[in-house]
Amino acid sequence: MLVNPGGPGGSGLGLATLGKSVPNNVGDAYDWIGFDPRGV
Repeated sequence: MLVNPGGPGGSGLGLATLGKSVPNNVGDAYDWIGFDPRGV
């Protein structure tokens, strides 16, 4: 699951931890990827 902060200047690295807060049958089935957009 690719997660994007959605706004200018927002960091998406912390969003990669969202996989821990969704139900196990969903969170464990995917790799969770967060990234910092250019300029962050």
